[in-house]
Amino acid sequence: MSELHPNAILEGGPEWHTIDPRIRHIRQEDSVVKVRAGNRYEHFHRTDRKVVHQGRPLYVFEWNRSTFVAE
Repeated sequence: MSELHPNAILEGGPEWHTIDPRIRHIRQEDSVVKVRAGNRYEHFHRTDRKVVHQGRPLYVFEWNRSTFVAE
């Protein structure tokens, strides 16, 4: 099995909530990422931007919205 290297960074979102880790591996075909954060999901959408972090290019995903987890 190959090790998955970080290829994306999550930016933005509500200031009161901390998404950890912000740098992670996202499947190449994914344009939206949902991250569970307590009783909600934080949604991040892929942008056209890339940044370099520790010598590695990362896709930038920007926060778009929150939705609550269905009970």
